[in-house]
Amino acid sequence: MGWAPMGACIALFASGAMIVGGGITVSPGTRVSAPFSIVAAPAHVVGPLDRGSPGFDKSGNAYLRDGTDFVVIKKGSKPRVMDLTSAAGAAIDRDIFGGKGLWDRRWDTGRMIDTAVVVDDSDRVYTVLTPKLSNLKTAILLMSDDGGTTWRATPLRARTATIERYDSFNDHGGPPTILSFENFGPYTGPQLWLETFKISDNGLQRRAPAALVSNNSFVVPNHSGGGNLTFTLKDKIFVVFDTLDKSAPGTEALGRTFDRTTGEWTGGMVSLGRSTTVASPDDHDLPAITMDRSGTLTVVLGAHHAHFKVLQSLLPQSMSSGWSPPVTIGQSGRDNGDRAEASFSYTSLNTALDGTVNIVARAEGTSFYNLVQFRKPPGQSWAKSSGGIVPRLISSSGRHGYAAWRQQVTADRAGRLYLNFVYYANNLSVAEAAAGGVADSPRKDCVNARCWYINAPSARPITLVSDDNGETWK
Repeated sequence: MGWAPMGACIALFASGAMIVGGGITVSPGTRVSAPFSIVAAPAHVVGPLDRGSPGFDKSGNAYLRDGTDFVVIKKGSKPRVMDLTSAAGAAIDRDIFGGKGLWDRRWDTGRMIDTAVVVDDSDRVYTVLTPKLSNLKTAILLMSDDGGTTWRATPLRARTATIERYDSFNDHGGPPTILSFENFGPYTGPQLWLETFKISDNGLQRRAPAALVSNNSFVVPNHSGGGNLTFTLKDKIFVVFDTLDKSAPGTEALGRTFDRTTGEWTGGMVSLGRSTTVASPDDHDLPAITMDRSGTLTVVLGAHHAHFKVLQSLLPQSMSSGWSPPVTIGQSGRDNGDRAEASFSYTSLNTALDGTVNIVARAEGTSFYNLVQFRKPPGQSWAKSSGGIVPRLISSSGRHGYAAWRQQVTADRAGRLYLNFVYYANNLSVAEAAAGGVADSPRKDCVNARCWYINAPSARPITLVSDDNGETWK
């Protein structure tokens, strides 16, 4: 395929055999070689956790989604795989269509929407289902109190949604915070809604009607990066989002605070600045928010072929009391022939238990796209890699040509970090398209014998684990 192996490349088997690393899915049970190097974890061995971005209960059991599969991984047991279409369908038919069996079972099973699984302190499991070309017109919050065997379904306000992932210091005591919005596929809409829930004797219920965050939002499904747009404490929810404002270069980011006790917005809208991206606005520039043990909020303004800006709140647990001057991170200069890193896209963000701020992003140079990590230990500067620059290299395909990594980062209750990524290449040569089984599929924008293929396949997912707050991975 013209994708030269680098370092510890990933061995593959085809035709349904067990694979121990990356590979392009051509059809069910068939994979072809698409080697990439996991520089940060050359000895990584693929296991059940690689299938998706996991959420964890208090016993350390993992729950994740992989297409239509819902996978439960319990210690000492074989993974249990359930069909989410069937299980969710039963819940939606019962709870939304009145038991009449009317749902058409059409939903987005890909990775371009939120696939996170979140588990609260009572081991209730939550995930969001996004209908696609369906008779169901809004996203659905699914909740299970029996480990994913059966579910309850609650309609959300808008067509798709993002769910607040587990972070070290956000609230895990009840249902996760949801943002819902209309920007999905062919649909657009500037409304952004905050949705909050509680558990009562009658099960999952709304705390209050969905609260309008903005009538000028540019929030879209976060397919790469997966940073939280909300950060929830017991009585507060901090929200960050992009707007449609075109008055200056870059994408405008705003923040506001919701009081869960009163059900009201407090403190007014807060300007967080504009991204360094040239376009105005750019839907790749989603911000992200986290908080450390002291209550200091950290916000990253997203980027698209640009650099990230990092801000911190001047007072704990406060958006409206001022912010530090933004720090621009990411420096040009990884000298790799004509592939010097110059810009970045798709921010993830989390705070480890020791207070380390971790960002995993895509790095771009001249026709290459790598997966990299920015890391700031508490009280220190952004950590330099062995090459003396920020950031450090996580994975590289060694291929010249477009790629995204579909990266998502989450954590378990012991503080371990989980970096899940899926290598996705496009702008394929004729040979690459043939090897990927898409040579005859629809294509567009062909230049210099390279085309963008509508059905370009993705590699097998990988999940790396860190036991030391993101310093090393395995």
